[in-house]
Amino acid sequence: MANADSGTVAVIDTVTNVVMSTLTLPTNSFPQGVAVEPDGRFIYVAASGSQIDGVVIVIDTAKAIAGAPNALVASIQVGKGPQSIAVGHDGALAYVTNSVSDTLSVIDTATNTVAATVRVGVRPFGIALTPDDAFGYLTIQGSESVQIVNAANDKVIPTSIPIGAEPEGVAISADGLFAYTASAGAVSVITVKHRAVTATIPVPGGFSARAVALSADGKVAYVTVSSDGPDLAGSVEVIDTTRRILKTLIPVGSDPEGIALTADGARAYVTNQRSNSVSVIDTGTNAVVTTIPVGLNPVAVAVAPAGSGCTGDCDGNGRVTINELLTMVNIALGNADVGTCLPGDANHDGTIDVSEILAAIDNALTGCPAA
Repeated sequence: MANADSGTVAVIDTVTNVVMSTLTLPTNSFPQGVAVEPDGRFIYVAASGSQIDGVVIVIDTAKAIAGAPNALVASIQVGKGPQSIAVGHDGALAYVTNSVSDTLSVIDTATNTVAATVRVGVRPFGIALTPDDAFGYLTIQGSESVQIVNAANDKVIPTSIPIGAEPEGVAISADGLFAYTASAGAVSVITVKHRAVTATIPVPGGFSARAVALSADGKVAYVTVSSDGPDLAGSVEVIDTTRRILKTLIPVGSDPEGIALTADGARAYVTNQRSNSVSVIDTGTNAVVTTIPVGLNPVAVAVAPAGSGCTGDCDGNGRVTINELLTMVNIALGNADVGTCLPGDANHDGTIDVSEILAAIDNALTGCPAA
């Protein structure tokens, strides 16, 4: 998660809910959006502090977990004021909204270079990709609308979709049928097929919606909302997307912004900007189970994809192969990076030792433990 005013990225263990490490970014980075590659190897952070242009900082996940000083592996110059990041489902491209340049940067993640720059509306903020990565949905604050970018040709589709004032977050359901946007007074539901708003779910009076996260089945939306009053009291709206009604409000810290769900959907992590904390919500009970102190002004959070939970299962397919064992040995000998097999690093110390190799051998012989 990104702490804007501290200029840091904190890594939280979602099992213990403690901060494992905190990485200091280059001076005046002012990190905003954060995203993780589908295979979990790299983290992408939008850093908007530069007075000329912004950058996207690429972080090696395994090294970040270990708190290694060389975890920052690349810095990619993008437009001014980079805000939000979305990584394609195949991990090949990352998309960054630049809120001052009014552009969208398309990053080739294999080379860590900008492959295309797309001129969009005034003050683009949030971005979400359709499940097939064919289209990107952008919230545009200047026109209070959603613009759609065709990923095949990096062109903006002419028709924009009007939504509420000061739109920020956007999320698309896993089935690709609906997009949900958060704005000052409401959550707008867009039917993707028709590219039109088909429902509007109001937020409580005096509150503004900030970010949206969806359950895997798309039946529940979690929306951070912040009071417009001086206390900036915060909550998370829990919305029944089938009936399109508010189910409950979960009080969190002051001025909540980002939200992300764990892979199993059991926990939601919420950044509280004024409280300098992260609230952890049990989605089964819709209650905060713990609050984690972090850096100053935490704005964005992303959760790394879960593997099979099996030591040595490098590709997360539920079994350990000879090739994966050889990969672990090479990592232990220093001939390969631990990022090539994160599940081999069972204790998250950035290395692979004999005990972890032995555990992987046992999993190869007897099978991975049941999830």
